[in-house]
Amino acid sequence: MKKTALLILAAALAATAQAAPKAHAQPLEFGEDGCIPALKVRAGARYTINNPHESALLSADACFGTVRDAAGKKLPLEQGTEPETGKSSCFAELEKGRHTLSLPRSGIIKNLCLHGGQ
Repeated sequence: MKKTALLILAAALAATAQAAPKAHAQPLEFGEDGCIPALKVRAGARYTINNPHESALLSADACFGTVRDAAGKKLPLEQGTEPETGKSSCFAELEKGRHTLSLPRSGIIKNLCLHGGQ
């Protein structure tokens, strides 16, 4: 009887662990212009960004989430305004390598771009 109860408990725990696997980060694919015009995201989604440039600027029309480097260090998001249009945008400076973008809310990120330095 005890063995049966333990087996049922072990099976239930294993099923629970498999039912909620950790979300894997999906790679972001930027277009030839370095942008994704409209990225539809879900709350809790994670994406990887592979920056091939020595330094680059990740920008979007609005502040979008948390960006971390390969070591897991949170990178600051800054907000700026384009002088010509007066449009505000949010950006983060990225070094070369892999970064992770975590998103707390669902929605659409407009004009997510990765612009590399020369």
